[in-house]
Amino acid sequence: MKLETRNLSLTEQLEALSTVKSISERVPKNDGGGVLRKKFNYVFIVKNPGLQLLEAINGNNIPDNMTPNKLNSLQFSPLTSIDVERSFFSLQTHFNSRRHRFWDINLERNLIVNYNSSALA
Repeated sequence: MKLETRNLSLTEQLEALSTVKSISERVPKNDGGGVLRKKFNYVFIVKNPGLQLLEAINGNNIPDNMTPNKLNSLQFSPLTSIDVERSFFSLQTHFNSRRHRFWDINLERNLIVNYNSSALA
Protein backbone atom coordinates (compact mmCIF):
# COMPACT_ATOMS: atom_id res chain seq x y z
CA MET A 1 0.00 0.00 0.00
CA LYS A 2 1.31 3.43 -0.91
CA LEU A 3 0.80 4.90 2.59
CA GLU A 4 3.20 2.30 3.98
CA THR A 5 6.01 3.30 1.58
CA ARG A 6 9.01 4.98 3.18
CA ASN A 7 10.30 8.46 2.38
CA LEU A 8 7.22 9.77 0.61
CA SER A 9 6.80 13.51 0.48
CA LEU A 10 3.88 15.14 2.20
CA THR A 11 2.18 15.72 -1.17
CA GLU A 12 2.51 12.05 -2.15
CA GLN A 13 1.16 10.87 1.20
CA LEU A 14 -1.83 13.21 1.06
CA GLU A 15 -2.60 12.07 -2.49
CA ALA A 16 -2.53 8.44 -1.35
CA LEU A 17 -4.75 9.29 1.61
CA SER A 18 -7.19 11.05 -0.70
CA THR A 19 -7.29 7.95 -2.90
CA VAL A 20 -8.04 5.74 0.11
CA LYS A 21 -10.78 8.14 1.22
CA SER A 22 -12.44 8.18 -2.22
CA ILE A 23 -12.31 4.38 -2.42
CA SER A 24 -13.87 4.08 1.04
CA GLU A 25 -16.66 6.43 0.00
CA ARG A 26 -17.58 4.19 -2.93
CA VAL A 27 -18.09 1.11 -0.78
CA PRO A 28 -21.84 0.58 -0.28
CA LYS A 29 -23.09 1.03 3.27
CA ASN A 30 -24.55 -2.50 3.42
CA ASP A 31 -21.14 -3.95 2.41
CA GLY A 32 -19.39 -2.35 5.38
CA GLY A 33 -18.90 1.07 3.83
CA GLY A 34 -20.49 2.84 6.77
CA VAL A 35 -18.15 1.16 9.24
CA LEU A 36 -15.17 1.79 6.96
CA ARG A 37 -15.95 5.51 6.62
CA LYS A 38 -16.56 5.82 10.37
CA LYS A 39 -13.18 4.19 11.10
CA PHE A 40 -11.41 6.35 8.50
CA ASN A 41 -12.88 9.54 9.96
CA TYR A 42 -12.01 8.46 13.49
CA VAL A 43 -8.39 7.60 12.67
CA PHE A 44 -7.56 10.48 10.35
CA ILE A 45 -9.81 13.31 11.53
CA VAL A 46 -10.69 12.77 15.19
CA LYS A 47 -7.43 11.14 16.34
CA ASN A 48 -5.18 13.18 14.02
CA PRO A 49 -6.06 16.88 14.27
CA GLY A 50 -2.65 17.77 12.83
CA LEU A 51 -3.77 16.40 9.48
CA GLN A 52 -5.67 19.62 8.73
CA LEU A 53 -2.47 21.58 9.41
CA LEU A 54 -0.49 19.34 7.04
CA GLU A 55 -3.18 19.68 4.36
CA ALA A 56 -3.10 23.46 4.77
CA ILE A 57 0.69 23.54 4.50
CA ASN A 58 0.52 21.34 1.42
CA GLY A 59 -1.94 23.82 -0.11
CA ASN A 60 0.46 26.72 0.63
CA ASN A 61 -1.69 28.06 3.48
CA ILE A 62 1.25 28.37 5.85
CA PRO A 63 0.51 29.65 9.38
CA ASP A 64 2.26 32.88 10.37
CA ASN A 65 4.07 31.27 13.30
CA MET A 66 5.61 28.51 11.12
CA THR A 67 9.39 28.83 10.88
CA PRO A 68 11.22 27.70 7.74
CA ASN A 69 13.00 24.94 9.71
CA LYS A 70 9.73 23.56 11.04
CA LEU A 71 8.13 23.80 7.61
CA ASN A 72 11.05 21.90 6.10
CA SER A 73 10.87 19.18 8.75
CA LEU A 74 7.18 18.60 8.00
CA GLN A 75 7.87 17.96 4.31
CA PHE A 76 8.56 14.26 4.92
CA SER A 77 6.64 13.73 8.16
CA PRO A 78 4.86 10.36 8.09
CA LEU A 79 1.05 10.30 8.16
CA THR A 80 1.00 6.74 9.48
CA SER A 81 2.84 5.01 12.31
CA ILE A 82 4.11 2.17 10.13
CA ASP A 83 7.77 3.27 10.46
CA VAL A 84 7.49 3.19 14.26
CA GLU A 85 5.91 -0.26 14.10
CA ARG A 86 8.72 -1.46 11.82
CA SER A 87 11.30 -0.16 14.30
CA PHE A 88 9.71 -2.01 17.20
CA PHE A 89 9.48 -5.18 15.13
CA SER A 90 13.15 -5.04 14.11
CA LEU A 91 14.27 -4.33 17.68
CA GLN A 92 12.29 -7.13 19.30
CA THR A 93 15.08 -9.60 18.49
CA HIS A 94 17.70 -7.32 20.04
CA PHE A 95 15.95 -6.97 23.38
CA ASN A 96 14.83 -10.53 23.84
CA SER A 97 14.93 -12.05 27.34
CA ARG A 98 17.03 -14.93 25.95
CA ARG A 99 19.87 -12.57 25.01
CA HIS A 100 22.50 -12.59 27.76
CA ARG A 101 25.69 -11.54 25.98
CA PHE A 102 24.57 -8.69 23.76
CA TRP A 103 27.05 -6.00 24.73
CA ASP A 104 26.76 -2.31 23.86
CA ILE A 105 29.24 -2.46 20.97
CA ASN A 106 27.40 -5.42 19.43
CA LEU A 107 24.10 -3.59 19.75
CA GLU A 108 25.58 -0.54 18.05
CA ARG A 109 26.96 -2.62 15.18
CA ASN A 110 23.72 -4.52 14.78
CA LEU A 111 21.68 -1.31 14.65
CA ILE A 112 24.03 0.15 12.04
CA VAL A 113 23.70 -2.99 9.89
CA ASN A 114 19.90 -2.90 10.20
CA TYR A 115 19.78 0.79 9.33
CA ASN A 116 22.01 0.40 6.29
CA SER A 117 20.10 -2.65 5.03
CA SER A 118 16.77 -0.82 5.34
CA ALA A 119 18.23 2.24 3.59
CA LEU A 120 19.23 0.08 0.64
CA ALA A 121 15.82 -1.57 0.37
